[in-house]
Amino acid sequence: GVCAGIEEITVPLKQRLSPERPFGVGMYLPGPLAGRLASEEGSEDLAELRGFLGERELLPFTYNAFPHGGFHRDGLKEQVYHPAWDDPERVQFSIDVARVAVALSDTQDAGHISISTHPGGYGAWSEGPSTLHAYSQGFAAVCEELARMEAATGRRIVLSLEAEPRASSGNSAELAEFLVVTRMRAEKRLREAGLADASALAARHLGTCLDACHTAVEFEAPTEAWRLAQVGGACGKLQFSSALRLEHPGKHRAAADQLLRMAEPRYLHQVSGRGPGLSMAASDLPEVSADLDAWLACEEWRCHFHVPVD
Repeated sequence: GVCAGIEEITVPLKQRLSPERPFGVGMYLPGPLAGRLASEEGSEDLAELRGFLGERELLPFTYNAFPHGGFHRDGLKEQVYHPAWDDPERVQFSIDVARVAVALSDTQDAGHISISTHPGGYGAWSEGPSTLHAYSQGFAAVCEELARMEAATGRRIVLSLEAEPRASSGNSAELAEFLVVTRMRAEKRLREAGLADASALAARHLGTCLDACHTAVEFEAPTEAWRLAQVGGACGKLQFSSALRLEHPGKHRAAADQLLRMAEPRYLHQVSGRGPGLSMAASDLPEVSADLDAWLACEEWRCHFHVPVD
């Protein structure tokens, strides 16, 4: 299925945009597939995938390890965050993706390979500092594995945490604060494991995935989001797309109704609203419909739909 998708979508892009040179490609490997490719039993499949990419001059330089599986099924919604980062299955999935990334990367010349992931879990799942502590321990465990992989292979991987509205870290400021603590946990773990330069390794392998759509939904200034993405470590990955914006929804009811009709059963479409002395947040479009009069008082809505920047 992965190869079929690449053949159908990515190869024609490569032929059009980079016919004479290798072409960078982002990879998504669901949990069961990543686990198989990272195992000894999956070595032939890994070799097949490697040959498939090499024959087409495709260079996998970034990986999406946010969804574990079932990414396009109806009813997914907040379950896209499952398993959360306090679950060993999430840790193992991320390590498996990293191992595959290293195995597929030895012909490429890149400063680092990025793997994006969510910042811990869905916000409503958090029970406070104890939950965030458990999340940070999961990230620390992966950081140790990434440090060992680089020492053994020379390949640097940056696990890049992605803030998303209504997640455990919903904006750039919350994520930067969480990463300070998470890197401290990782540094402690690395030091206890006997690895030198533990502080530098934690900053080297735990970074930020800056998603421009998400920062827009949260009404963040781009320059501030970019600054926060580099606090204490690397901005390992940039996901460049735009959110939907509706100005003066109370004056443009037809447009507001049109946006609300775009609610669908698979993905969360978080909405933020702003106005004089007014700040509103919804986890999905139906919440806006349920309290529409209050939302129509906003001067602007921003909604989580990833719109390509053409």
